[in-house]
Amino acid sequence: MEKIKTIYYRGFIKSCNYRCSYCAFAKGSGSREEMRREEDGLRRFYEQIRRQTEAVQIFFLPYGEGMIYPMYQAVLADLSALPQVRAVGIQTNLSWEPEDFLRLLRQRGDTGKIRLWASYHPEMTSRAGFLDRLKQLAAEVEIAAGMVATLENEDEIRALRAELPPSIYLWLNAMDRRKAAFSREVIERLRAIDPMFGYEFALCRQKASGGAGFRRCLAAENQYLDRGMVRPGCFFQKGEKRKGQLCHNHRLCDCYLGYSNFAGNPLAHFFGANRVFRIPQKRQWQAIFLDFDGVLTENGRLLAGLPELLAALSAGCRLYLATARSVSSVRRALGRTYRFFSGGVFFDGAYVIDRDSGLEMTWPIVSRTEQMPMSEENWISMAGRIKPQFFKGELLRLQMPTVVARQLGETPLRRREYGSRTYFQAMPASKCGGIERIMAGSGWSKEDILIMTDNPQDKELLQSFPYTAVPLHQPELASQAYYALNAGQLPLITKLSHAQ
Repeated sequence: MEKIKTIYYRGFIKSCNYRCSYCAFAKGSGSREEMRREEDGLRRFYEQIRRQTEAVQIFFLPYGEGMIYPMYQAVLADLSALPQVRAVGIQTNLSWEPEDFLRLLRQRGDTGKIRLWASYHPEMTSRAGFLDRLKQLAAEVEIAAGMVATLENEDEIRALRAELPPSIYLWLNAMDRRKAAFSREVIERLRAIDPMFGYEFALCRQKASGGAGFRRCLAAENQYLDRGMVRPGCFFQKGEKRKGQLCHNHRLCDCYLGYSNFAGNPLAHFFGANRVFRIPQKRQWQAIFLDFDGVLTENGRLLAGLPELLAALSAGCRLYLATARSVSSVRRALGRTYRFFSGGVFFDGAYVIDRDSGLEMTWPIVSRTEQMPMSEENWISMAGRIKPQFFKGELLRLQMPTVVARQLGETPLRRREYGSRTYFQAMPASKCGGIERIMAGSGWSKEDILIMTDNPQDKELLQSFPYTAVPLHQPELASQAYYALNAGQLPLITKLSHAQ
């Protein structure tokens, strides 16, 4: 993997064209001297980067709004054209004309390297205006939207999320002075909008011991330029590091720019190469395998907007089911939306079908007396309590009450327990095996696919494949999966044919 140095740049600007109630740099304009120093600093910074050969990514973090000044738009365009610059981004409120910037990029920059961290401030602009500018930019550059989350603006957060394209991430910053006021219920509601929102509370508030997986701060590996001065540590350095502390006199690190630099950081899975810019890394999957219950359903009902979600995902890759259900059960439940799937792994792996490759296989139970260590008398005594499940004339599973199944002890059959019912099937029949056979038929590697399940019995899947996802309502499985997000958030990490 290429070694890329991260450079954070903060200049002399300490003013903004907005007057947000929660911001310390509200409404004001810089002096002529401040603007002269800012422009001179940007010019010298560009020349410094132009002369070096080391691969870098650059993030501008002005104390205020920089993109309203032509000098900032120009330096982003010019830096993006340099071969050693892998990406360059900036925090912005989008209060400027997108087409002017895009035209500049087309003339002398590289739109593929631009990263925009776009903040929506409903006190200062309309939702419609912000969305119009964002969508115009999103057609050519990578961008994420964001808001400061307070207890009072939850409805506006939901409204913005509903109107954003599904592939655009909406990040949420918990208002610093109000973090203690967020209840667990509110945090969980907002995680359904921003799956990373919980880290504002659970993982970022680290004490000196650095618990919850954050063991080491990597900020020293970055380069920080603050008002033209190169600093050896991060912006939040306050003095010499004390023994046992993660940071320089910091017992809490609850700002994204700070806690995103910790090693062992779960954010790295979601954001990937774009972690610095808070933009999810989208991957080109060849196929996505989805469990049905708990993934495509919520409280027993199909997810709202499921047809639109499946249509968007299937335009960029193949979709398959990986479920304990039978084919007929899933087809009845999905109705016309079943057409978005190329096939799947059914009966927990006892039946596999891929209509695109022509694959169709079953793993039946060959003989009940050979497979289940019970006498014929016991089989007769349990008549009516054991229900065979046949498919295409073959016995795929045996269903019995869980209280009965637990009395059997170990058996040569694979056991799957679902509440009051337990199923037994042939040992070779598994979701893992079924998925691997579909992969082999299409020539895919494990890195080419994503698997999403909410079933605690699918630990074999979570351990066998590199890219897996579990819904947010299964926190106990999150540590075993690569992603923790809901099915409706899959467009955030998936390259779609019609969007980023």
